[in-house]
Amino acid sequence: MADTPKVSLGVALDEERDSFRRALVDRGFSDDGVVLRGIVEWSHDRSTYNATVDITLEQNFPFAPPKVEIVDPGAAID
Repeated sequence: MADTPKVSLGVALDEERDSFRRALVDRGFSDDGVVLRGIVEWSHDRSTYNATVDITLEQNFPFAPPKVEIVDPGAAID
């Protein structure tokens, strides 16, 4: 017979979402409880830019990637 898990799956998934949110906040993202906003550094042709992104953890996270929206790419994109 299988052992009964000590933590329910729902609780474990909530803890995983919270852990991911804390990790982003620790890296400078703001968190309004729904959207995490922060800076992501990227480079092209030996230049470095700072894009502002919004990250939303949807209900199916961590089984699906978070929703990421670029608010400001930090440079003109042609």
